[in-house]
Amino acid sequence: MRKRPRSLPEPAAKSESPHSCATEFRLVRFPQVSKAARSYFVYILSSPSRTLYVGVTNSLERRVFEHKDKAVRGFTARYNISRLVYFEEFSDPGSAISREKEIRAGGGRKR
Repeated sequence: MRKRPRSLPEPAAKSESPHSCATEFRLVRFPQVSKAARSYFVYILSSPSRTLYVGVTNSLERRVFEHKDKAVRGFTARYNISRLVYFEEFSDPGSAISREKEIRAGGGRKR
């Protein structure tokens, strides 16, 4: 997926000089989406055999679809992990990643 550039050059008025062939540019800024408006999700997916997968994303709907569609070859495709069983929403990506690490660390069985 290609990201939209933050700003694109826009041609300015051409120079009055007949010998000038260079075009001058000025920057036009796109409106910024505030970071407060973004959401980050920690999610847990399960397989029919109850194998669990924990992940972080900024688009939960898109990411669950990718797992179900097996768009990315890897662990979730190999173990048929596609059922969303739990998620939490965060406004800060660092908090979401920290929570993912907490869940992964505490998920092991004690024998």
